[in-house]
Amino acid sequence: MSVVFQGLQGSTISPPPPSGVVNYLVVAGGGGGGDGDRGGAGGAGGFRTGQLTISSSNTYVVTVGAGGSSDTNGSNSVFDIITSTGGGFGGYSGAVNGANGGSGGGGSGPYVYNSLGGYGNIPAVTPPQGYDGGAGSTNGLNYGASGGGGGAGGPGTTGSGPWNPGNGGPGLISGIDGYAAYYAGGGAGEFGRAHV
Repeated sequence: MSVVFQGLQGSTISPPPPSGVVNYLVVAGGGGGGDGDRGGAGGAGGFRTGQLTISSSNTYVVTVGAGGSSDTNGSNSVFDIITSTGGGFGGYSGAVNGANGGSGGGGSGPYVYNSLGGYGNIPAVTPPQGYDGGAGSTNGLNYGASGGGGGAGGPGTTGSGPWNPGNGGPGLISGIDGYAAYYAGGGAGEFGRAHV
């Protein structure tokens, strides 16, 4: 069996595992935060874990997705037939909604218009690879706080008023490498400000 890595230089599996069932954890790159004042938080990259049957005679392509820059979704991560979708970017000024992705990006904190969080678990898989981002706050005479990005363990929360940005959705724990750790938590929203 050979393993070809894309997007992660100098990485190999040595020695290659024999044929059989392997455990996998595939986490995509997180989405970038929304650009400008009161930008929404990026959503976590998709989180997928389970078991897959492999053969020592096959070649497996492993793609490691990068995180997104501002206003850009994260990149997908792939192991054979398992794809985790990059996280959605956060909404930015002008009431742009958070983007859809493995987990959705949070909505921006607009002055008047309601900016929604992006949808998570896109495309849909079971169990879900992520959750929705939270909406940005619409707060009358104040520029509202932005929403939190969705995470692998739950949705981001909605911004409230100018001073209560949304929290990022929680990640999920995995001990696949022998050490329990959390993966794929969503980003936190940004504070708003008083409109003068």
